[in-house]
This record gives sequence, structure tokens and C-alpha cells, in this order.
Amino acid sequence: MGSESVVLLLAVAVALAGIWLGYTWRERATEDDGDTDADGGAGRVGSVIDDAYRSLIDEDGDTDTLGNRRQVRSKLRAAAIEAITEGSDVSHDTATERVDTGAWTDDRRAAAFLGESTPPAPLQARLADWIDGATVERQVWATVEAIAQRSELDVSRGSDESDERVPRTDDARTDSVTVRPDDGDSERGDRWVLTVLGAFALSGIGFLTATPTLVAASVIPLSYAAYGYATRAPEPVLSVKRDLTDGMPAPGETVRVEVAVENVGDRPVPSLVVTDGVPERLRLLAGPTAGCATLEPGESTTVSYTVSALRGDHEFDPVEIRTAGVAAGDTWSVTAAPETPVTCRDPLSAMPANGVTTTVSGRVPTDAGGPGIEFYATREYHAEDPLSQVDFNHWAKTGEPRTIEFRQTRAAKVLVVLDDRDVARKRRHEWSLDAVVLGRFAGSRVAEELLAADNAVGAASMAARTVEQPRRGSAQHERIEALWRRAHEESDEADSTYERTSARFFTNPAFDEDTDDEGEMPAFAFGREYVADGGRVRWLRRRLDADTQVLVVTPLLDDEPVSLARRLAAEGNQVRLLCPDVTAAETPGSAIARLRRRRRQRALRDRGIGVVDWPTDRPLSVAVSRARERWSR
Repeated sequence: MGSESVVLLLAVAVALAGIWLGYTWRERATEDDGDTDADGGAGRVGSVIDDAYRSLIDEDGDTDTLGNRRQVRSKLRAAAIEAITEGSDVSHDTATERVDTGAWTDDRRAAAFLGESTPPAPLQARLADWIDGATVERQVWATVEAIAQRSELDVSRGSDESDERVPRTDDARTDSVTVRPDDGDSERGDRWVLTVLGAFALSGIGFLTATPTLVAASVIPLSYAAYGYATRAPEPVLSVKRDLTDGMPAPGETVRVEVAVENVGDRPVPSLVVTDGVPERLRLLAGPTAGCATLEPGESTTVSYTVSALRGDHEFDPVEIRTAGVAAGDTWSVTAAPETPVTCRDPLSAMPANGVTTTVSGRVPTDAGGPGIEFYATREYHAEDPLSQVDFNHWAKTGEPRTIEFRQTRAAKVLVVLDDRDVARKRRHEWSLDAVVLGRFAGSRVAEELLAADNAVGAASMAARTVEQPRRGSAQHERIEALWRRAHEESDEADSTYERTSARFFTNPAFDEDTDDEGEMPAFAFGREYVADGGRVRWLRRRLDADTQVLVVTPLLDDEPVSLARRLAAEGNQVRLLCPDVTAAETPGSAIARLRRRRRQRALRDRGIGVVDWPTDRPLSVAVSRARERWSR
């Protein structure tokens, strides 16, 4: 083959490689345009990092490994630089230099993974990682934990799905049934048929060949067969109980299930196998759903496991029980069906209303006196003054009547601002509610209770930039709900389009250090500061009175709610935030999102802005009570 042919083949190969790289680059630039699922398009928190991480550690994946490694690494670099900048009060360039040289952490794995000129991890650690086949996984998690330590925050890997004992609730459900011998079916096994045939064959050959040894040997299998036929499977009397820690969980909440089988008869059960019928839409988190045991009369065995539920009604299948004799030749089977339905309630009904309005002040004092309960001032007595306001002590001492005035209060004006932008429409798990839905439920509860106390309540949508001005009356709650419904239906407006476009553009790994938690453009990039710190604040500020209290309901997954709260507080409004927590610590992406969220909370609290952190697996009222205790210190 001539040199010209070789050059031509090389040129064709380079061209094909370029086309392939361009195609895969384009695929990677558009694949994170938004995670969708059956419930309408909300993705998991941290999915941008996690998708690349899963592809990176999946040996069978066909994704470009180098590109995924670069994306994971650049995201973690950005998080580390952010933590160093905030914690050490240094410039961005200084923080970047510390990451490059590995001076930011004592963890050699983390330093080597993010650094540009750092020595590799110790040889012993690298060999252990290589033998276990977990090199990248350990590097990534070591980096996440080092960033958490740098931020003085705790992130425990996999802590959200641990098999800890789930506490019982007021909605716990228990039911038991008793099964008797006539309820089941016996089945005689055929495992001894070949044994009997073998015994007859041995004895027949022994007689034909006049070999006493073979005839005698046939007694052995015949003995086993006779033993098997003589030991029938027991048909006991059993009590079967199923116990649920919560029969009405919110979607995504954990429920512990225990199935106890007790031998209430007078015969032992040498072999018992119990299998519970878990509904298809209950996700098994931990523990076996089947077990085996030997039960003497009065003894019991328990099978326990934890599940997480999706919305809807769920019925357990019957518990299947099978017993066998000592020789395991015969079996007896029966099913028991304790009535323990699971109903995943709407989170709105799951949130106790009592106490949730302590997120805002409610009725506020004025500088005027009049009827009331708090002392304000005294004045000269007027004939029309009520006797309840006369200061009789002063009258008795001086002989001159005086009138006591009490500090008057007036109804508060509260605006509940819902963060319903696309970046907030994230969820902890694929079966969980997203943060916008949870926030809407929480905001609705707060508004309902404030209106019941005769306060003026309004609502706003950050995505649609629409406002329902604060008003009183029972009809106002319906108007607030209608505004948020319309905002959800019209969420594909300019801001959402901007976010989707920026996510598509900035998925390119070259820009990853300038992206936020979910691949969105941060507030400081390309003039976004005007929109985050100016446009949205000015839009809302023009519709607020100076005495209007503001409650921002947001998951705090980016910096814009922080900017909004700071600017409104600087303008003189009392601002507090109610933050449903949809982050987790199960994956690197969600762990980094959790760290950033906690740093935002700390930054707000340092500015004197109250934050209610609501772990959505706990009642809202509990989160509010804890915040109230913290504010009172």
C-alpha cells in the first residue's frame, strides 16, 4: 500500500472520529435538559453529577468515560472552591490554587482527585481500591466528605435509607388472624419414589443373583422411605399478625412492617417458611420479606422489613405459610390475610395546622393606645371611659381618677411567596413529591391558619411573577390556591425558558465550574445578577408595603431565594423562609446539593433572617417548633 493510500485512510479515520465525537458531545450537551418522570417532569436533586457518576463507575456503560470523569471532577472542584472561599475568606483565585496544589485538605484521595499538581494517593490505598474495584467511587466519596469537613457540615453517606427502627405513629395498624388445619392443603411429595424403586431393584437383583448382600442393602433405602412416609407434615394452629408503624404515610415516608407467626397449637412445627405479600407499589428499602423457623408450642417467629410508599391505596397480598415434616417429604400450605391496608395520604392533610404560623408574626403591635391586654400609657379620665380601664389604685392613692390605655394590635399583612421555578422542581427520590408541590402545600397551610386568625394574607409566584394582594376572608384562600394553580400551568414563560436554555448550554464540561447545583447558570454569570438580585426583587418590591411580612417558601436549591430575602430585608420588610428539604446524602450529587443548601441557610441566619428547615419526613409543625426555639434564644 502506497504512502498516499495510508494518508487517505488516516484522513478518513480522523474525519469519522471527529463526527463521532461531535455527535456524542451534542448528546451529552442535551441529555440533561431536564429529568422527567411519570409525575410531570421533576428530576432528582443532584442528577447532573449523579448521572455522570453512575456512568463513570458502570463498567458496562457505553458513555465516554473521560467526559464523565471530567464532568464529575469539575463539579466537585467548583464545590470545593466555593467552600474554601466562604470558610477561609479568601479570593476565588487563592481557593483555586489551594485545590490545584492539594493544600485544601489532608485527605490524599480527595487532593489527588481534584488537584492539578498534587502527588497521588498512597500506594497502599491505591492498591486496595484497585483490588476492590472501587477506585473512582472511593475517590469521589472521599472528595465529597472532605468538602463537607471543610464546610464544617456533616454528610453521612447513605444515611437516608438506613435500617433504623421506624417510630410508631398514631396511624399504626395491626391485625391478626388464626389459621387451622382445615384451612390449608396438604401435598405428599414424591421424593421417596426413586428411593423405593432403587430398593426394589437392589432386592430383585439380589434374589436373581442369589446375593444376600444386595438384598440386605435394599433395607437401607426402604428404611429412609418408610421414615419419610411415616413423618407427615404437621398441620398446626397458627396465629398470624401483621403490624405497620404507619398505615397512612405521606408519599416517600418509611413504614416498618412486622409479620409475626405464633404456634398456638399443641404440636411442634419442625420446619415453617413464611412469606409476606408486599404490594407492588411499596418500595422495599431494607430487610427480608420471608423467613423460616422451627416452632415449639407457644413460640413465634417474626419477619420485619421497611418499605416506602407511593401515593394511593395499597393492599397487602396474603401471607403464605408452608410447613414440612422432619423428613421434608410432605408439605402443608396455607394463606392468611390480615387486614392492614396502606393509604398514602395527601401531604396537605398530613400537615398539622396548629403552630405553623409561627413562621411569621401574625398580629403586630402599633404605636397607638386603646383596649387591649398590654400596658401602653395612662391619661386623664373621661366620663365615657369604661370602668375596666380605670386605674383604681391611682384613684385610691391620689383621689384623682386616671385611665389606663393598652397597646393596640392590628391584623398583620403577610405575603407567601412560592418558589415554583424549574430549578426548584426537584425531588429526593423518584417516588417522592417534588419541592414545589411540598412548598405549595406548606404555604397553603400557613395561609389558611393566618386567615383564620383574621390576618390579611396574599400570595406570589416566583415563576409566573404574579401576585395576589393580601386580603382577609375565607374566599382569599381559594384565590391563593387559584393563583398557584395558574402559575403552575403557565410555568413555561421566559424565566423557565431561560433556565432550560442555560442548562442545555452549560452542560458542556468546559463550563461546569460556572454552573450551579443543577447545571443552571449561577447568579453572577453573564449578567444573571440583574435578574436574580434586581429584576425579581424590584418586581416584588413594587407590590409590597413596608409593613408587609414576607414568607418565602423555597427548597433553597440555588442562590436566587437568598438574594431575594436579603434585598427584601434590606428594604425593611420582615422576611422568613420555609424550606422543604428534598436533598439526601445517598449519592455524590445529592450530597453536594445538601451541603450548598446548608451553606445558604447559614448565610441567611448570619444576616438575621429566620429559616425554618423542614425535613419532609417529619411533620411541618415539628420543624416550626424547633425554629421557634432557636429564634427565642
